[in-house]
Amino acid sequence: MQFLVNDSPEECIAAAQKLFPKEWGYRGTFYTRGNHVWFNEVETVGENFKDFARVMVLSVLTLRIYMVYWGLLKPVSETAPARGTAHVLVAQEGTRTRLEVKANKPKYQRRLEEWVEVKFPTAQRVAPEEETPVVPEEPPLRVQAVSQPGDIPDQIRKLAELRDTGVISVEEFETKKRDLLDRM
Repeated sequence: MQFLVNDSPEECIAAAQKLFPKEWGYRGTFYTRGNHVWFNEVETVGENFKDFARVMVLSVLTLRIYMVYWGLLKPVSETAPARGTAHVLVAQEGTRTRLEVKANKPKYQRRLEEWVEVKFPTAQRVAPEEETPVVPEEPPLRVQAVSQPGDIPDQIRKLAELRDTGVISVEEFETKKRDLLDRM
């Protein structure tokens, strides 16, 4: 669903950044990248499984971390799809802003549409035949200049953390890693 609003793209992004962590009401992880703010639902499990998991988590987690570190296992974010997702994409369109809200669950889609109508009272729905896709921007990844070769492993570790949390893609990570290794 798309809307045209009178607010600037920056104001729309700021409003979406407040929506997910403060007003959303569902458990999950929130991300912002360029003109794209999104939510990934976390899996909830029953109490009996939680008790069992508490006993096993340290040994399994430690093994998993080492396997991911040495490249024997892909991080969960690369292998398992999120159960529920909600997205807010923003694009400048003349003097107005095009706001696209989409979710893979009806309850999330309804919540996003209600949020737009409350947060942006003058928002106008765009007819489905007039919708144009809002493409997520890929802001350039900035890596500080390396002053000493000893800094490179630390920067690669930091890039790996960004990749594992979903801030950068696997392709961006590999590109920057190659650049850094070439500097050694």
